[in-house]
Amino acid sequence: MRIGTLKKTGKYVLCFLGVIIMVTAVFLMSCLLMNRKEIKTLKGFQKESPANMYSMTYYSDYFLDDYLVRGSTGCRELEAFFKEKLLYGLEAHMEETDKNCSAFICQNDKGEVLFCRNFDAAFSPVVMLQTSPTEGYQSISASNLAELGYDKSNLPVPEDLKLYNINLLATPYLITDGMNEHGLAMALLSTGTYEAPEIEGAPTLDQCTVIRMVLDKAKTIDEAIEMMQKYNYNFGKWAIHFMLADAEGRAVVVEFHDGELVTIETPIVTNFNLYDINHAGRGKDRYDIIEETVEESNGVLQEKEALELLEKTGMRGMKQYSVIYNLTTKEVTAFTSGDCSVTASFYLK
Repeated sequence: MRIGTLKKTGKYVLCFLGVIIMVTAVFLMSCLLMNRKEIKTLKGFQKESPANMYSMTYYSDYFLDDYLVRGSTGCRELEAFFKEKLLYGLEAHMEETDKNCSAFICQNDKGEVLFCRNFDAAFSPVVMLQTSPTEGYQSISASNLAELGYDKSNLPVPEDLKLYNINLLATPYLITDGMNEHGLAMALLSTGTYEAPEIEGAPTLDQCTVIRMVLDKAKTIDEAIEMMQKYNYNFGKWAIHFMLADAEGRAVVVEFHDGELVTIETPIVTNFNLYDINHAGRGKDRYDIIEETVEESNGVLQEKEALELLEKTGMRGMKQYSVIYNLTTKEVTAFTSGDCSVTASFYLK
């Protein structure tokens, strides 16, 4: 090997080592700057029995009030917020994922209201996240780790303060569904079309951050809708609609039609528009199965029956996670990969 080639190789090695040292230094400095609550949050991250399911209790501040003032018009602005407020200058690289989902409400024989939800998409590990904000309501929610770039070859490591685990501090802003202490639940689902209002001077929210706002700030469906009417929305690649449900058994789907926020009282939703008579989108087959099952039982399903219905109506090849929120008792049952024989249980503390 020529001397020049050796020198060039040596430079590459030194460069590589320099990058490693710099990244390690930034990571160690971040760890030193983190407060006890943030460290406690990360060290409490743990694996649950269902495949690719984790749980975590969030103890530190995630600065929701600051976010709601500024909002974000896309992934890059949300990444910048994470870097500034949550990740001590470290970069977060978000990945948008599709969301072909379904949701419905029913009651068990005790009269308890069950909010049931499938999340069907590309590979999406999930963390069941408990939050107790100082200026807001407690909640438990499902946060999609695929949005943070975690995949089959790059999964977070429980109980370990590794560099890529710091991204978990952004999970409050990546939730796809959840329930708060007042029994108010919300989920997002893809749909055919949407045309959101344009309110001059109002901040812009994305599909997950609006759920964060509602769970933290609203007691009722009407309060949630009133809050949502004050913001602009940017949902990225996919059209989105939302289902809201409460402990009284009321369920409402929120859609955006001709520049207006509209609502439809309904116990079932999949991936097509309900307000628009053209019903753009897909998922009518899954909708029909859920509707027939719920109507045949007069709206009463035991937890086991609700779990089996979720398993039956998940999209083949896209089943990621499924959750039942008991809006009466605040208990949660969840499973992954369309296999309701292995579940994890949580209780809103």
